[in-house]
Amino acid sequence: MLPFRQPTLPLITVVFLTSAVMWAAPAEWQSGLTDAGPGDWKTQWFLDGKVASVSNTPDGIVLRSGPIAAGDSGHAVLWTKASFTGDLRIEYDYTRLDANRDHTSVCILYFDATGLGTPEFPKDIFAWRDRREVPTMSLYFRNMNAYHISYACTGGEDNDYIRARRYPTKGKFQQDTLIEPSNGNVPPFATGETWHLVVDKIGQNITMTASHGTEMHTWRWGASSFPPLNEGRVGFRQMRGRESRYANIRISTQIP
Repeated sequence: MLPFRQPTLPLITVVFLTSAVMWAAPAEWQSGLTDAGPGDWKTQWFLDGKVASVSNTPDGIVLRSGPIAAGDSGHAVLWTKASFTGDLRIEYDYTRLDANRDHTSVCILYFDATGLGTPEFPKDIFAWRDRREVPTMSLYFRNMNAYHISYACTGGEDNDYIRARRYPTKGKFQQDTLIEPSNGNVPPFATGETWHLVVDKIGQNITMTASHGTEMHTWRWGASSFPPLNEGRVGFRQMRGRESRYANIRISTQIP
């Protein structure tokens, strides 16, 4: 089993922020979920996507989306069985394994994810998982409350980006879910590179840090223009044609 490691100290730091956001002091965290990867993934996770697959390896959990030709059926989301409340830290080692250049096939981190609380889409998203055997994107952004960070895009003009969003859409997904700023020209998470990702959500402030060797990048968003979210599941989404490894996963909540 690989030991859980902290990010290496950077020589280079790139920071994107908005001056209007006041950032909280560093939090103290208590672990709510840990998974290095070699154990049975079904113990702590469940899968959306009937043609996706998950396997445990000595180096971590490998999530394989379906082929590009599968269309919406090829998408995949690996969800935590546990739900988390309050301020949140999510950290893991992410390694892109595919060489897919389809610019629409991004990876997404979901957190504070719940259903809308209607009879059709209950708050507990596990209760309507059968509706997501084909994980069409609109099922999520129309029928869930959630934060979304898209990353590990596949290159091309305006496609190497990191963006944060808040679900559900009011009708125009691209415009009304976006949490500014939208960050372009970021590292493309090249095939075979392992990046240590840390996402903190403190109140309505979100920070994502990605480190690889001596390189570190940090992005910040303030979501105060949206209603706050304070509970829900965490999920790793991959669009069709993607294969990634997730290792040394730790999800923590803030100590009161």
